[in-house]
Amino acid sequence: MKRTDGSFPVWEIIPGQLYQRGKMFPRFSPELKLQGLAHYGITHAVALAPPKPDPDLEAWGNADIIGYTHFPIPDGLLHTQPQLLELASDLADEITAGGCVLTMCNAGRNRSGLLSALIVRELLGLSGIEAVEHVQLHRPRALANPGFVEFLLQLPATEKKIYGK
Repeated sequence: MKRTDGSFPVWEIIPGQLYQRGKMFPRFSPELKLQGLAHYGITHAVALAPPKPDPDLEAWGNADIIGYTHFPIPDGLLHTQPQLLELASDLADEITAGGCVLTMCNAGRNRSGLLSALIVRELLGLSGIEAVEHVQLHRPRALANPGFVEFLLQLPATEKKIYGK
């Protein structure tokens, strides 16, 4: 479901815990970004689009105002599978501990959809296909990249459910 009640719109993947969107455009002032993050309760933002990190989010991450990870991946073939799975697991742990995560890429569809699906898989104990379906239900037109979907479809359900269905 798309939420537009804050300073910037987001797609709510898991209400109050996991959001997805395109990048923070330069036209967004630092105040607008911070206001939006606070409005949605976001404690950690992940930027997946190369090449440069968002300077405001990076500065706030360095100042411990918000958790911030810049993990650039190409919107094509996936070469960072182990690191991406580890990142998803760490972010799922953060959500389980009460945090709220925002995944971002250029358009808010493929790279952010990939990471959101991996986090959903961890939290809900879903298979890759179930995680794809969950993300696409909440973010229409997400995961249009066939390479990303193929990678996700090969993943079995997680054994340990760390968040109730």
